[in-house]
Amino acid sequence: PMNLRHPALLLLLAMATTSASAQTQLPGRRIEVKPAGDYATIDTAPAIRDMDALAKGSDAEKAAVAARVKARPGDVMPPVFLKMADYLYEKGDPEGAYFWFCFGRMRARYDAARCADVSARGGVAILVDGVNREMRRYVAKMAPDAIVPFARRVLKLDADAPHNYDHRWLNLHGMNAFGQGAGQALSVPKEQWPALLKQTRDDFLTSCEEMAKELREKK
Repeated sequence: PMNLRHPALLLLLAMATTSASAQTQLPGRRIEVKPAGDYATIDTAPAIRDMDALAKGSDAEKAAVAARVKARPGDVMPPVFLKMADYLYEKGDPEGAYFWFCFGRMRARYDAARCADVSARGGVAILVDGVNREMRRYVAKMAPDAIVPFARRVLKLDADAPHNYDHRWLNLHGMNAFGQGAGQALSVPKEQWPALLKQTRDDFLTSCEEMAKELREKK
């Protein structure tokens, strides 16, 4: 099957194109797919601008975006936090980088859980795989007793920061974005969201508790 991706997600993942429509390169031809219906209302442009600046901007531009994102995290789509984590790691702040990585990954997983198109949920793994691998392993360098308090700081920010961004950004990764799910809801019913949020947070805390236990046993 052809591996089509919506350009908004392509840009969120790799900033590889500035096209206004999805593209895939086949021998001798290019296929373009434009979003329609509710998909056309998903605006990822602010996230794309921030990620582009963090990846290719001047030092001043990168610092400005990072400062704004830290000040108003509730306004930001999760992929931006992952790109900012790479930036902070390169700047010599591994703990700060890992903090924002965990925060962004957790929010992305919550958005995935709310996404009605199951085929779109795999976009989170692609995002995570694109982040600096050494930084993702930072938790293994932490003192075991520091891991759970660290996790609780991430959870507190998640509880304190609103969700003022369009959580449907991940829908652009799914096959329904290409007309296969016309008329279907983009998100699962809202009454399910509180339980999904709790499960996402519980899973994160549990994973950190297990890592702390594993590191203690090694020592």
